[in-house]
Amino acid sequence: MTDDLRKSYYSNFYQSSAAIKQTGRLTAVCGGEDRIVFVSPKDIAAAAAEELVTSAPSQVRYVGSEELTCNEAARIIGTAIGNPSLHWTTIAEEQLLAAYKGMGLPDALAKSFVEMEATMHNGTALANFHRANPTLGKVKLADFAKEFAVAYQAH
Repeated sequence: MTDDLRKSYYSNFYQSSAAIKQTGRLTAVCGGEDRIVFVSPKDIAAAAAEELVTSAPSQVRYVGSEELTCNEAARIIGTAIGNPSLHWTTIAEEQLLAAYKGMGLPDALAKSFVEMEATMHNGTALANFHRANPTLGKVKLADFAKEFAVAYQAH
């Protein structure tokens, strides 16, 4: 079983609770030492508020809270839930595609999700973000992990 996609939003870790409990790991096409820019909805809200009050809003604004490898993120989440050896393993694109189809996702949507994860795995998803070199937000994964741990233990 694979856990859900798009771990770049901190809140998406909630969707992984069951998989972590069942398998003791996070899995996706991206993982291991792949680098991801994670983001807190709180940092997105702060950036949106700034854009609303500025006299010259930017055309594109990249928002990120913290850049980590997938394994670093897994350790932070794992430590918070009492499983510091939690790992984030990669799986083949075909395996994830089959899992999505098995969940009943339409073929085109399943393929799009897999393609998105593949760009995270090969690094192309972050190319423009790194070119823009934005200032990262204030909310770090360790902050979110405390909230996640409470929800994880409650279920």
